[in-house]
Amino acid sequence: MIDAIDALLFEPVGTLADFPGGSRGYWERVSSLASRAEPFSADERARIESSELEAVEQGAIDDDAAPALSELSTVGVTVIAASWLSDIALARFLERASLGHLFHHRWSRDTAAGVAAVLLTKAVTAGLFDPSRVLFLTDTEAGLRAAQRA
Repeated sequence: MIDAIDALLFEPVGTLADFPGGSRGYWERVSSLASRAEPFSADERARIESSELEAVEQGAIDDDAAPALSELSTVGVTVIAASWLSDIALARFLERASLGHLFHHRWSRDTAAGVAAVLLTKAVTAGLFDPSRVLFLTDTEAGLRAAQRA
């Protein structure tokens, strides 16, 4: 096991694949989800999930994602998908990328009942990890700020 790191949390958008329009638009949507006080209607949820599934289908998966994730597992680091995507979109991404078997745990905005710091906090506490020994990999300042708050 790597001495200082027990777990790595990955946001697939931007770290394991390039999504249409880049991750900036994704993070803008996340910010709007995080600031929303009332729950989504069934129609709103369906539109959001449809949009996410379309982006997942069009995303270009990084060629080195699978070898890198495999290597992390061999050194004793727990690898976790921690995504603001819906559960259905995250599952489809991992299936399409053939990466699902490389993650020890998966957290979506649905399973965590929230996004940003809420999701990251739940992923860390559910695994009983010391937060100082967990890294969150993302490709934007907004993602890093969420990790800092968590």
